[in-house]
Amino acid sequence: MPLTKSTGNMYSWTTHTWNPISGECPHKCPYCYMRKFKLKPLHLKDGEIASDVDQGCGKVIFVGSGTDMFCDAVKSEWIEQVVAFTKRHPNNRYVFQTKNPRRYAEFGFPEKTLLGTTIETDRIVKGCMAPYAVYRAIELGKAGKRGYKTFVTIEPIIAFRHDIMVGLIEMAKPSWVNIGADSKASGLEEPTKEAVDKLVAVLKTMTRVAVKANMGRLVEG
Repeated sequence: MPLTKSTGNMYSWTTHTWNPISGECPHKCPYCYMRKFKLKPLHLKDGEIASDVDQGCGKVIFVGSGTDMFCDAVKSEWIEQVVAFTKRHPNNRYVFQTKNPRRYAEFGFPEKTLLGTTIETDRIVKGCMAPYAVYRAIELGKAGKRGYKTFVTIEPIIAFRHDIMVGLIEMAKPSWVNIGADSKASGLEEPTKEAVDKLVAVLKTMTRVAVKANMGRLVEG
């Protein structure tokens, strides 16, 4: 299986990425780094599934880092093939992340799987066609109730309303929260340092919080 060693740009704790489903994501998030590339329509890379080789063990593999493989446009049978592949190699930990966590309920993931969603703000992001943040929070909470370890990533963090943002995390009930800034100069409205510090302080009373190094300009030093 063609794995790519992780550079740590997204998560320092992942060792590899794997993108068996590729193509243009219909969510069209304005800050997505993949939008600078000319992409084909969504498709399953059959060759990667067919080449069922030993992945070794002890890896933490982010599956679908280049597109949202759980968007509604992706066929269920494609995802099922990917999940089945991970089950045949249970000595690694697999990480999935989507803005459409409702679809997690369709599949039975390996025991050590981590399931995540992005909640970059409580507000509507102009141009983004992904499900609203409240639906992401609700559906991730359901995944946690099914026994999976879950996480929320607030990246790139966008200006938010404090009480509503905290409420979304309460609904999601993640095992931890990752917070990161916009590193692509996408022109997003960023929150103030005071707003970020207040949010971090409250979230730490609810769950584990990891603040990425690229947040330096948005946290009090």
